[in-house]
Amino acid sequence: MVAKKSKYKSVTIKKKRYYFYKITWSDITGDSSHADLHTALGMMPSIMVTHGYLLNKDFKDLVQQNFKMLMLTNPGERIMDPDFGIGLRTFLFEQNTPGTCSQIESKIRSQVGMYLPYLRIVNIRFDQPLEINNMAGNLLSIKVKYFIEPLQIEADIAFEFDFNLDNIPTLI
Repeated sequence: MVAKKSKYKSVTIKKKRYYFYKITWSDITGDSSHADLHTALGMMPSIMVTHGYLLNKDFKDLVQQNFKMLMLTNPGERIMDPDFGIGLRTFLFEQNTPGTCSQIESKIRSQVGMYLPYLRIVNIRFDQPLEINNMAGNLLSIKVKYFIEPLQIEADIAFEFDFNLDNIPTLI
């Protein structure tokens, strides 16, 4: 039996199918934010055309991406929703104490309850490596185990922060 050829252009990479899309949209503001009123009124909206392949993710990958965005977004950073986000970056230069870990855990639980109600937090673990050259206070690892109610599966996500000698935090 010969497989039926799809009328949609696609490519398969590592058993995942990517479909080719042409996305067209109008930018109604254009550069009007950089012009005076008279110039802005005469501007035409710019038309953007993008071509590319999009991955159709499964629900588990989508949940993981949503959780990652919730963890890394600072409150006030998302337009039209100033309460969205845990803001892990805001804790980067706080003292690494049980009180700080408790604040982070509380924020994770409340934000997941509000924005990801289909998840149930099973466990939140804060790890620090054994003290190596007195640098243990500069490393923080957060591991969250959660249960995806609609799929009835358990998954986890880990964030590791390393504050190098230049005090520049990096997500590993």
